[in-house]
Amino acid sequence: VSILFGVLAYRLIFKRVARSNQIIVILIAVALAQFYSSLAALILGFENFTQLEPWLPTFRVPLGNAVLNSTQLFTAGVAIAIAFGFLSWFRLSRTGRALRAVAQNREAATLAGIDDIKYSSIAWGIGAGMAAVAMLMFMPHTAGERGGLITTFDLTPLGTLLIPAFGAALVGGLVNLPMALVGGLLFGLSRELLV
Repeated sequence: VSILFGVLAYRLIFKRVARSNQIIVILIAVALAQFYSSLAALILGFENFTQLEPWLPTFRVPLGNAVLNSTQLFTAGVAIAIAFGFLSWFRLSRTGRALRAVAQNREAATLAGIDDIKYSSIAWGIGAGMAAVAMLMFMPHTAGERGGLITTFDLTPLGTLLIPAFGAALVGGLVNLPMALVGGLLFGLSRELLV
């Protein structure tokens, strides 16, 4: 469903927005995120708290002076596996190379015969799918063995996850996956240390 909504967002909205003004694109993205979160709140019945059952095994892993939850290790493992899988796919497959070409220079990619609309739709589908995987790994395990809670704050687009995700993407220059991974790690660690 997330992949479908990502592709529809590109096809119905972002394809028609001029790329010259990135601020307008970001504002439209925030507005669309607000629409999707309102839709999620409608589906959840506008409850202040929605309880989620955990689906990963939960146990504690001592690591030096720190104690990690197993779900954090599973999430980190899945993120690293997906990142390296995409890194290989972007470099070795024809679709991956076309996606990189469109991301780096849309006009040159179009002149080389790459269908920018098709590959932009694929990129939006992948991005929305990865957001869904991230939420499935994170949200049901925020309270450890007790599961997780979705609050109304979590449904706001500028909640606890979107700003660090933007920062991680900007560290990677929006096209450099290893740097985005490093940026995500730095933003996540700094956020946890500040808390």
